[in-house]
Amino acid sequence: MNRTCAVLLQEVAPPRRFFTLKGCFNIWDWSPDGLSLLTFRPGVAKAVELMKISNGERQTVLSDPGGNLFAARFSPDGRWIAFAAGTTGAQARVFIAPWRGSPATQHDWILVSPEGGDPSWSPDGNVLYFRSRRDANLCVWAQKLGLGKKPAGEPVGILHLHSAAFGMAYLKSTELGLAVAKDRLTLNLGRTTGDLWTMVLPRAGN
Repeated sequence: MNRTCAVLLQEVAPPRRFFTLKGCFNIWDWSPDGLSLLTFRPGVAKAVELMKISNGERQTVLSDPGGNLFAARFSPDGRWIAFAAGTTGAQARVFIAPWRGSPATQHDWILVSPEGGDPSWSPDGNVLYFRSRRDANLCVWAQKLGLGKKPAGEPVGILHLHSAAFGMAYLKSTELGLAVAKDRLTLNLGRTTGDLWTMVLPRAGN
């Protein structure tokens, strides 16, 4: 092994060709046109980068020198990026920023939720789903978006997970993933169980 980093892309349909992207990075999302990836460097994510699949060229699209960025996702039309920003994933806020081919400044960020994370777009780009503790439990909420992707009205809780033994609380903020389709929401959850055991103690001296 030459101890170098690389990401392999493979087509799912025949002829299933491989593509190799050199460098150490992680992937958050694939652009709607299939030509680019939203990536971040290993470790603390101070910036979101756009990588062109054809040549590996990178460009910074979002940066936050004073904090960290998480879970960047393209809107279905590729003109907006939803993400979370904060000291940690558990203490982040949810934003939307425009993507016009150059990095959006923090002045352009649109606040969607004062706390939460893991944003995911509806297929039409008019609703943003995210995790939140708005009701003191980690649940999934939906925020309708209006003109300029600004929040329209109050968010609505669509999946309440108040069980002490089942939900998102058992996952790290970096482990949770939301995926939204036309008629369903897919996500991973954690579960914990416990058992009580009893035994007959042997008699002393036996």
